[in-house]
Amino acid sequence: MAIPAQGLTFTWGGSTLQEVQELDISQALQTAAQPTVNRFAAGRAVSLLTGEITLTGLSMSGLKPSNIGRARTLLITVPVSATQQLVLWHGIAQYAGQVVRAGVNGAVQLAHRFTLLSVSSRAGSIETI
Repeated sequence: MAIPAQGLTFTWGGSTLQEVQELDISQALQTAAQPTVNRFAAGRAVSLLTGEITLTGLSMSGLKPSNIGRARTLLITVPVSATQQLVLWHGIAQYAGQVVRAGVNGAVQLAHRFTLLSVSSRAGSIETI
């Protein structure tokens, strides 16, 4: 069943982000050998969820360039009915940077990029509003 992309909400560190027009989430499980910290853990495989989120919109509200490098909780939800919402993503995300685009006679677009640092078990769940 398709989920309409209306009513998406984006909250980073308690600030609701305004006028987001596009969302792109890429995530993958990455496995790597643990660095040599001590002789008991050396060489063990560690799996981490890695990835990034890019939000493209028309506003800098809540995402000033001075926040680049800071990590906060990011929550992205979308309503699926009048009483329920799908949590598309919930976890810690570091604000990694932004790209500003502008064209003659067009609106200024801001693409905000986040690096995923952790994911909550809420991600992917349906909750009552």
